[in-house]
Order: sequence, then C-alpha cells, then structure tokens
Amino acid sequence: MQTQYGILNPLHDLQAPDGSELAELRMRCGLTQSAAGQLIGINGNAWSRYERGQRRMPAATWACLLLTLGMHPRLTATTLAGVL
Repeated sequence: MQTQYGILNPLHDLQAPDGSELAELRMRCGLTQSAAGQLIGINGNAWSRYERGQRRMPAATWACLLLTLGMHPRLTATTLAGVL
C-alpha cells in the first residue's frame, strides 16, 4: 500500500471495473448516471460511455469514486488527510 518513500498509493492492486460492474455499483448506490458522473466531475453521457464499455474508466478515477463513496478497500478520506 505504501511506496518505497512511505507514500500511500490508492491505486495499489486496484483495477477499474468493466461497464456492467460499474452500472451495478451505481444502481446499488441509488444513483443516476448523471449523479454518479457528478461525483467524479463528468457528465451523464461520459458516465454512460463507461457503462457501455465504449471507454474504460482510468484506475485513478475509479479510486476517486470509491473514496467519494466511502467504498475504497484500503483507504478513507481520513486516512489520506493524515498523510497529506
């Protein structure tokens, strides 16, 4: 989880989901595509392209989304605040 310099790496072993997994997460959280997109600074059309598999969500974007939703497997906003 930490680099050789002791910095937390929120991307360690974290791979972005495919479109169907992304759609499942969004629906489980009760979000529209537009609302989910707003969480990471994109519009609903861009989110839709991720869900349809036209684009692959970058791992860094996926990590930000998970942190925002409080669902990152290893990190929380509090953990990161203590490092920054």
